[in-house]
Amino acid sequence: MSYQRFCGLANVTTIPDRTTVRTFENRIGEAGAKALFDGVSAQLLQKGFIARGGQIIDVTRVPAP
Repeated sequence: MSYQRFCGLANVTTIPDRTTVRTFENRIGEAGAKALFDGVSAQLLQKGFIARGGQIIDVTRVPAP
């Protein structure tokens, strides 16, 4: 859900499921996936964002004693 909101896809009902994504991943191979992610990273850097893998930060406030 976080990724959907980040991409502006919160209200979209036709988001690919994991089988579709896995099939795509298998078709493009490791070199294709690296090229794809390198391209996305370059676009993010141009916009001033830094991509950090595997980080989702929960900012839920919890009362502490």
